[in-house]
Amino acid sequence: MALEKFLEREDLINGRFGEAVADIEGERVTLFFLKNITAKVDIDRTDIPRLGTPINLSTGGDAKGTWEATMYSHTKAFRKIAKRYMHERKETPIDIILTQDDPNFAQGNDTVILKNCYLETTTIFQLDVEASELEEDISGTFENFEER
Repeated sequence: MALEKFLEREDLINGRFGEAVADIEGERVTLFFLKNITAKVDIDRTDIPRLGTPINLSTGGDAKGTWEATMYSHTKAFRKIAKRYMHERKETPIDIILTQDDPNFAQGNDTVILKNCYLETTTIFQLDVEASELEEDISGTFENFEER
């Protein structure tokens, strides 16, 4: 009989330990003001009906990388990218380097680089009389990713 393994402390990742850095046109910007960031790959699936069975075949189609983050309002870097797009119609690719580095996680650190990220949503300006610190949501797409 196999020995059962239970969830232990070293199996859990503390989301506070890590680093996020953006490479914007060769300039590295530390995203210390991030509260959270999530990157996903969405795969469009198509159901194909099959003769003789009620179970459809599911096949993969297009894939799209997306990311979204919440951050404390701090930087004008993303505003500059949005302004450039609005005035010049020039898109600015960004690489976002994400590292998870909880010292208690048994499997060590993990780094993913989101390649060729493009903004979809960013906040230009805000005021909030009820907020002691302003937060903003930002999102975009990416074309590829690397693992390190």
